Amino acid sequence: MTRGRLMGSVALVVACMVARDSLERTMWLQMLVQIPVLIAAGVLASRAISPERPWLGRWNRQGMSGLVLAAGGVACWMIPRLLDAAVEHLVVDLLKALSLWAVGVVGALSW
Repeated sequence: MTRGRLMGSVALVVACMVARDSLERTMWLQMLVQIPVLIAAGVLASRAISPERPWLGRWNRQGMSGLVLAAGGVACWMIPRLLDAAVEHLVVDLLKALSLWAVGVVGALSW
C-alpha cells in the first residue's frame, strides 16, 4: 500500500512537470492548480511515513514547527517574482516542485 502511495505521489509530480508549459502560462493556474497538486503529492507520500519516528518526534513536537515550516514554504511560492523565475528557469521550477512536495509531507505529518 505504501509503495502505491509513493508511486502516485511521483506520478503527480511528473505530471506537473510534463504539463509545465500549460500550468505556468498564467500565474493563477500556478497558484490554484499546480501548487495545490504538488502539495497533494507530498501529502500522499506522507502516508507512507510513520509519524512515530524518533527523529520526527523530537523535531516536530505537537506539530508546530512542521506547520510553521510548511506555511513558510507556501508563502515563499506566493511571491510573484519567484513564480516568474520558475517559469524562466527549469532549475528554479524543479526546486519549486521539490519544496512544495516537501511542504505537503511535512504539513501532513504535522497536522
